[in-house]
Amino acid sequence: MKKFRTILFEILVLAMAIAICACGNSTPAPSGDGDKPAPAPAPAPSGDNKDKEEDKKEEETPKEEYTDTYVIRVGIMDPKPSIYYDSLIGPWEEKVTEYSNGRITFEDYVSGSISTFGTGLDSIRKGTIDAAQDAFGFYTGVYPYCELVNMCGTPCKSLVAFNNMMTDYTKAFPESMDEEFYVFPRYCPVASGILLTDKIVESMADMKGKTLRATGTVMSFINATGAVGTMVPAPDIFESIKLNVIDGAFFSLGGIYSFGTYEVASYFTFLPYYFAENVVCFSREVYNDMDPDAQAVIDKSMADWKQLADDYCTNNDTESLAEIQKIKPEFVAKEMTDECAKEFLDVALPLMQEKAAEMDAAGLDGTGAFEWIQANAPKY
Repeated sequence: MKKFRTILFEILVLAMAIAICACGNSTPAPSGDGDKPAPAPAPAPSGDNKDKEEDKKEEETPKEEYTDTYVIRVGIMDPKPSIYYDSLIGPWEEKVTEYSNGRITFEDYVSGSISTFGTGLDSIRKGTIDAAQDAFGFYTGVYPYCELVNMCGTPCKSLVAFNNMMTDYTKAFPESMDEEFYVFPRYCPVASGILLTDKIVESMADMKGKTLRATGTVMSFINATGAVGTMVPAPDIFESIKLNVIDGAFFSLGGIYSFGTYEVASYFTFLPYYFAENVVCFSREVYNDMDPDAQAVIDKSMADWKQLADDYCTNNDTESLAEIQKIKPEFVAKEMTDECAKEFLDVALPLMQEKAAEMDAAGLDGTGAFEWIQANAPKY
């Protein structure tokens, strides 16, 4: 009996030891999944997975959609239709409207109805229009670096060469207008020259005593040739010649065609050293008030503008002359002879040097700009 009790005691001790071991085990009892092992914890996301998750969040964040529309009022010198409008302004406006999905459209005020050369920037400042075709050389004393390059002594080989030169010149000698206006790439739309009622200019002597329409920086040049310069707005040249108020004009073939001036004057002589630099300026205030997408459209269109301007410069004079001669076959347009061109250059260069000296006295680098033009313009 004693032996039985001993065996029973040993069995109870063994059972208690097994129970104690079972209580110390931290492994949870199986769930309703039966014998399936518990899932392993998910690994921490790697760098790639984090990037993917962040990209997904960005994709899920809705992009702000702008719905404001803009109607841009543009002041243009030329009529509509015209070679200038149809080849340059019109196609650019179409690009902007296309890029903006119709959010940006235009109202055009043509034929100088709101602004003429020398008044476009003021019209923008007053809020009359939002953009204007103009020429900085018409603002005597305001934009001196522009004035210098427009003084009839810049020896570029072509209009497109002038356009390319101006891109670098304006970086080397910047003006204050870039702060006030959004300035499109500056360009020379047409080759300028002397339009007369009675002759082609074959020497400086042919200029003596003539009364010619001139503007801005050209005025001092025309007076130095022996002619008398007088300011006449482009739309008024036709009537002024017809009424014998003036004998002709410092003008361009494109302008002669657009304004019908060929009807009252038949002789045009190209001047190879002067390029009437033009610009289209956008109101900086209007641009700044646009939403970012609309601003991006204007920025994008600048590449189109430069190409359109180059194409226009390449073709315009030829097309204008062809159209004029369809209507008036006796209209004559000739290049100036080398001898005559040298006479005109001999008049222009001292005027440019005088202007450079004025700029130096005002604390600007006029001499540097003059030397840059003479050294670099022939290279483009």
